[in-house]
Amino acid sequence: MDVKGWEGWTDSLSKEEVSIRIVNCRPYGRKGMLQYIELSTKSDVDNVISQIKGDSNVLECEFTKTDKSRASGLVITKNSPVCRGISEHRGFCTTCLLSGNQQHTGLRVVLAGDDTLDRMLSGLENKGMSVRVTESRTLVNGTLTFDQQRIIRIAEQEGYFEFPRKISLTKLAEKLHMSKSNLEEILRRAEHKIASNYVKKTNDSFETPAK
Repeated sequence: MDVKGWEGWTDSLSKEEVSIRIVNCRPYGRKGMLQYIELSTKSDVDNVISQIKGDSNVLECEFTKTDKSRASGLVITKNSPVCRGISEHRGFCTTCLLSGNQQHTGLRVVLAGDDTLDRMLSGLENKGMSVRVTESRTLVNGTLTFDQQRIIRIAEQEGYFEFPRKISLTKLAEKLHMSKSNLEEILRRAEHKIASNYVKKTNDSFETPAK
């Protein structure tokens, strides 16, 4: 879905060429959220961090720089109506990628059902959000879990699936702050689901030639 007027603290980055990926989040206090984010910019990431820290909707934040243009860390907000609205309806985002120069934010959200979607949309609109559903799908057996999707996405971005690999399993595990054996198991299960879904899809679409 597309959301306008999403996170207040991103408004201060409107003049920056910055990509903001929210990796995970959870409710904090009465209205805020605790968000783990990754920043990437074409300018100096210190400038971006400084703007985030100075935003009136940010209660606290702490970052670790990867290099001159990238950093990751925690942001605690005072008020996050969209994130709270999604979590209050037992939903979560599987994709949450923002850009500092975008007015609209594209979110991929998983919810319990159509009635939950209607209630969530009504709640967001009552809070002043402009929301448009761009696509709706029903989850089926074999769908990747949130953690599997997140790890597969990061592994692909880091070049784990390329040949030759740009990052080893050990280094990827370190980046994700998890054990090598646990990461390997998650990747194998996710790859199995992807392969099984592909085989099922191709089998369903295969037509036996008429005799």
